[in-house]
Amino acid sequence: FDVPLEGVRVMGAVHPYQVMDKMRQFGPTPEWAYPTWNVLMGLRFRVGILSADLLMDHPVGNMMRAVLPLHDLSRMDLTLFIVNEHQRSAVQDPLNRHLLGDIKVVFLGRGPPVTQQWSEQESVAAADVINAAGICVLFDLQGYTMGHRQDVLAMRPAPIQAHYHGYMGTTGAPWIATYVGDRFIHPPEHAPFYSEKLALLPESFLGPSHRLTHQFWGAASTPPDSSNAEVGSAVGSTADDDGEAAARRA
Repeated sequence: FDVPLEGVRVMGAVHPYQVMDKMRQFGPTPEWAYPTWNVLMGLRFRVGILSADLLMDHPVGNMMRAVLPLHDLSRMDLTLFIVNEHQRSAVQDPLNRHLLGDIKVVFLGRGPPVTQQWSEQESVAAADVINAAGICVLFDLQGYTMGHRQDVLAMRPAPIQAHYHGYMGTTGAPWIATYVGDRFIHPPEHAPFYSEKLALLPESFLGPSHRLTHQFWGAASTPPDSSNAEVGSAVGSTADDDGEAAARRA
């Protein structure tokens, strides 16, 4: 059905309010934040992807099969943070093992349904895992769909957190800084209806288009008509273990 863009923006503000309300009631407080990245803490660029749909027979999971092999692991580390037991079983599938290669996979668990109950311990433990991994940029592929871990993202375990594919409207979340899309489904003139800053890819945001662009133009080449894309870099923190993450947070 047809929903005005202003209505989508208003609806996007409801879910983060629910998350923050639970944090105010049961902890940790919404002002929780990990230390920002320091160059002395490590120089390796580390990317994290958080989703309950990775490696599954799901539109997001199937699309990401075309995206994962495009990461140059000689220049970065890539970690998939999965949340349900079906995903943990899928990691052992021979096809997935071949796809993953040297990509790291970390199981976080499903966590609490944020609109029904809350477990500070579960949320903090999962956030500590991400922070201890030294993730520089964390991509959320869930939004508020089933199995999401916005309770973790709300604690900002990575210095830069972005949404990419999985939730077609604004997340409305102050802990999500960037929304990755394209100029077709996220026209620049719609930016006022997003709480995030739009980062528009030069072609379609969908995974198969990345693979074809990579094939046709090469990893080091710039495809034509890329004037609408924002290109940026980010760096993130590192920690030796969960205990160090908790100590730095304290």
